[in-house]
Parts: sequence; C-alpha cells; structure tokens
Amino acid sequence: MRGDRKQLSRRGKTRGKFAARPEEIVYDAEDHREFVTGFRRRKDERRRRAENELAEQARKERIEKRKEKRQLFKKMREARGIHGNETFPKESRSCFACNLLHCI
Repeated sequence: MRGDRKQLSRRGKTRGKFAARPEEIVYDAEDHREFVTGFRRRKDERRRRAENELAEQARKERIEKRKEKRQLFKKMREARGIHGNETFPKESRSCFACNLLHCI
C-alpha cells in the first residue's frame, strides 16, 4: 500500500540529482594531485586578493578625504571672500590645528 502511494507521488517527476550521473567515472592522478597540493596556493590567492581589496578601499578613502578637505578649504576661502588661486591675507592666516596665528 505504501509503495503504491510513493509511485503515485513520483509520477511525472525527473530523478533529480541521479538523472545526470555519468556512465563512467575516470580517475586522473594529475588532477587529484593538483587538487590536493593546491590548497596552500588557493589560500594564498585568497589572501592576496583580500589584501588588494583592502588596499584599494583604503586608497579610495584617502581620495575621498582629500576631496572633502579641498571642499572645506574652498568653502573657507569663499566665506573669507577669497576666490580662485588667491591666498589668505597674511594677517588672517592661522594654523588650522590650533586656530592661532603663531604657526604660520
């Protein structure tokens, strides 16, 4: 009785993962050796790729910080009435770190 229900429920369905099984399995010693000995190489590749991605991300962050700094200085120049390539007047120059005139 149970077997009949099982057959009815499987009617029209494919065999799933068993449908594409190869007729013959071929063992290639060279491929096996490459797989077994390649763990370290593949791990090193992942590490190098991760280092490169981190370095690229850090580079982009530095570029973004420089861009923000340029925009800040541009706003400061505009606020003081300085446009283009003009420099700050000598008396209004101050150290951006401590906002004092002594550092310049």
